[in-house]
Amino acid sequence: MSRPIGGVGLEASAAILFVIDTIAREAMLFAAIGFLIGGIDDLLVDLAYGVARLRDLMRRARPRRLP
Repeated sequence: MSRPIGGVGLEASAAILFVIDTIAREAMLFAAIGFLIGGIDDLLVDLAYGVARLRDLMRRARPRRLP
């Protein structure tokens, strides 16, 4: 049998640590998914800007036809 430490048994403190560890892992997973979604969003915005910029440059590079 475990001896109480500070009035709390080893099983209780192990359970508390398990709960804290589980919450920390879930929070890190949530943050990682948020960073991934934010990174993909930034990449798509940069890609859209690059495509628009290239289209603009291509339109300016074409010679205009004379009437």
